[in-house]
Amino acid sequence: MPEPLIDWLAAYAVHSTTLLALVWALERGGLLRRLAHAELAWRWALFGPMLTASVPLLIGLLTTPPQVEEAMPVPTAASHTASTRAPAASPASPVAPTARPMGSPKIDEFPWRALAQPAALLWLAGALAGLAMLAASALWLAAAVRRLPRNDDAAIEAAMLRLSRRAAIRPPRLRSGTRWASPLLTPGGTICLPRWTARLEPAQREAVLAHELAHLLRRDPAWRVAAQAVVCLAWLQPLNRVALRRLDTLAELACDAWAARITGSPVPLAESLLHAAERRQGRPAPRLVTAMSRRRSPLAQRLHRLLEGDAMSEEKPTARRTRWIIAACVLAAAVAVPAIAIRGSDARADDLVADLMTRLGGLGGISNSIFHNGSITRIETRDGDGRLRIDIDGRLQFSDAEDQLTGVDGKLEIRDTHHDHKRRLLITGRPSQALQRSFERDGASATMNADDDAWFAGVVDLLVQATISADEQVRHLLAHGGVPAVLARIDRIANDAGRSALIQALMKSGPQSDETLDGLIARVGRLGSDYERRSGLQALTRQPLADAQQLAWLQTAAGIGSDFETRTALASLAPQLSTAPAVVAAWQAAVEHIHSDFETRTVIETQMQALKNDAHGQVPPALVNAALAAIGGVHSDFEHRTALVTIVPRMDKADAAQVQAYANSAAAIGSDFERREALIALVQSGELKTEGYGAVLGAASSIGSSFETLTLLHAVAERMPADPDLIARYRRIARKLGDFERGQAEKAIDHLEQG
Repeated sequence: MPEPLIDWLAAYAVHSTTLLALVWALERGGLLRRLAHAELAWRWALFGPMLTASVPLLIGLLTTPPQVEEAMPVPTAASHTASTRAPAASPASPVAPTARPMGSPKIDEFPWRALAQPAALLWLAGALAGLAMLAASALWLAAAVRRLPRNDDAAIEAAMLRLSRRAAIRPPRLRSGTRWASPLLTPGGTICLPRWTARLEPAQREAVLAHELAHLLRRDPAWRVAAQAVVCLAWLQPLNRVALRRLDTLAELACDAWAARITGSPVPLAESLLHAAERRQGRPAPRLVTAMSRRRSPLAQRLHRLLEGDAMSEEKPTARRTRWIIAACVLAAAVAVPAIAIRGSDARADDLVADLMTRLGGLGGISNSIFHNGSITRIETRDGDGRLRIDIDGRLQFSDAEDQLTGVDGKLEIRDTHHDHKRRLLITGRPSQALQRSFERDGASATMNADDDAWFAGVVDLLVQATISADEQVRHLLAHGGVPAVLARIDRIANDAGRSALIQALMKSGPQSDETLDGLIARVGRLGSDYERRSGLQALTRQPLADAQQLAWLQTAAGIGSDFETRTALASLAPQLSTAPAVVAAWQAAVEHIHSDFETRTVIETQMQALKNDAHGQVPPALVNAALAAIGGVHSDFEHRTALVTIVPRMDKADAAQVQAYANSAAAIGSDFERREALIALVQSGELKTEGYGAVLGAASSIGSSFETLTLLHAVAERMPADPDLIARYRRIARKLGDFERGQAEKAIDHLEQG
C-alpha cells in the first residue's frame, strides 16, 4: 500500500470528523437557520474532506513525479542540498577505504506503520465492495425503471407539461406502476409515480409533480449518487451517514417550498404527503433515488413548515458570494487541522516496514520520497524488489560531465536492499581532506568490485538529478559542451523523468535547430511514461515545427496510452497545427486514438477555437472535415452534440458536403433532445443553401419526440427558402406529429406560401 494513500486516509479521517462535527454544532446552535446555508455547509462537510485531504498528496505527486521504468525511481525536484562541480577525479583519487562492520540495532519502538498497512488494505477492500454494490444498485434500478409502463394518464401529462413550461425546462419522462409506494425521481431523470397518484385531486396531483420537478431542477439525483459514493468510499467514517440523512431532509424541505410556491398553495402538497405516508408500507425506495416520502422522513417537520407558512415565505436563493464565503469557511476549518502523516520514526521502523512489504509480495508498487531539513536531505525509493535510501548531510561536488562524484563536504550514506542483497556505502569528507569511504556488502566489510562500481555510477546519476535542477544541468552542459553534451547526457540517463526534464530544460534554453528538434522528437518517442512523453511533447511546441516535424510529433502523441495526456499534448500543438494533408490525417488519427468521449470532445473544441483564417480569410476546411470525421467515434450523446456545436462557427455554410457531413453526424445521435440541439445550432448559425436545409430535414426525420421535432421545424421554417421540394419534405415530417403539433408546424410555414 503506497505511503501517500495511508497518509491520505489519516488526513481524511481527521478532516471529515472535524468538519462534520463543526457543521452539526453550528446547526444545533442556530447559526444555519436558512435551508440553503445549512445544505451548502453539509455538502461541503461531506465532500470537502476529499479535497482537503488530497491537496497535500497532489502537491507531493507534482513535485516528485512518479517513475515507472527503473527499480530505483529518480525524483527530479531540485534538492535544498547545495551541490558544486569540480574537475573529474581520476580513479586514483585519494579515497581511503576504512571498513567497519555495521551492527543491527534492536527495534524498540512500536511499529505504527506496520499496523497502518493492513488497516489500509481493510479500508480498500470495504471501499471496493461498497462501490461495486452501488454500481449494482444503479444497474438494477435502471432495469426496474425500464420495466415500468409509461404513464398513460393524459391529465398527469398535461399537468407536467404546464409545470415544465413554468420552470422553463424539458418535461421529464413519466412512468407509473405499483413497484414503489412513493413518487420518486431516478438518476436518469425519470419520474416514477405509484398508481394512487392518478386518484388524487388535480391540485394534489399537481403538487406531487411539482415536488418531483423541484428535485430535477436542483439536480438532487446526481447529488445523492455522489453522496452515496462518498459514503461507500469512506465507509469507516460513520458521520458521513449522518450528513447523508441530513442532506436528504434539507432537499425535501427545499422541494416542498418550491412546489408550494409554484402551485400557489401549500395545502395540496401537505395533503399529498399524508397520502404518501399512509401508503408507505410498500417497498422501500431505492437508495439512489430522491423519494417524496421515506420511512425515516421527518413528516411532522415538513407539514409544520408547509402549514405554518414557512415554505411560502422562503428567502431568495443564496447569492454566489455567500455560497463561496460558506465554502471558504468550511474548507478553512479543515485546512487549519494539521496534516496527518504516519511515518516510521527512524531507520529501524522503516526497515521493519520494508521487510513486511517484502513478505507481502512487494505490495505498493513504486513510491518515491525526498525530504529536506536544512542541510540534510533524504532520498528514498521503494518497489516490489526492495528499496534505496540516500542520506546527505552537507554539500556534494560533481564533475563537469556530471557523471562522477568528486567531493563531499559532510557525509553521504547510501543503503540499498534489492533481490535479498544489501549494500551500504558511507562517504565522508572535508574541503581540505581526502574522502573516507566505508563499504559493506550483505552486512560484511568489502572492497567494491566492477558490479559495485556500476551500481555506484547509477547512484551518482540519481544524485545529480535529485540535487541539481534540470535547468541548471542544461546551462552547465551547454557552457561546457553545447547541445551535443546535453543530448549525450539525455541518452545516458536510464529513467523517463530525468530524460524528459532535460528535454524540457533544453527547449526552455532557447530556439533549437531542425536537426536538434528531430532528435528530440525521436527521444520523446522512446519515453515509456505517458506523463513524461506528454511533458516532452508540450516542451517541443515552444517553437514552430515544420510539417515533417509535426507529423512525427503527432505520431508520437498517438502512442500515448492515457486519454488525458494525449488530449493535453494535442492542445499544446493546436495553435500551430498545419493544414498539410498528411499532418491533418495524423491529427485525426491521434484524436481517434482517444477512447474517452470527454477528452475527444475537449481536444476537438480546443482545436476549433485555435483555428485561424487563411490568406483568403477562410477557415481551412481540411481540419473542419477531419474534426467532423473524428466525432464519429464519440458515443456519448451529450459530448457528441457539444463537439458538433463547437464546429459550427468554423464551418463554411456554402460547402454542401461539409453541411451534409454535419447533418449525418447529428443524425447518429440517439437522444432526440441532443440531436435537435445540434441541428438547431447549425440552422441558427447563418444562411444555409437549399441543400443544407434538406440535410437538416433529413436528419430530423427520425426524431421520435413530437416536441423536439416541432421545435426544430419551427427553427427551420423561420429561415428556409420557399422551395417546393423543401416544403414537401417539411410536411412529410410534420405528418408524423400529433394533430396539435402538426397544426403548429403547418402554421409556421404559412409565410412561405403566402409569399
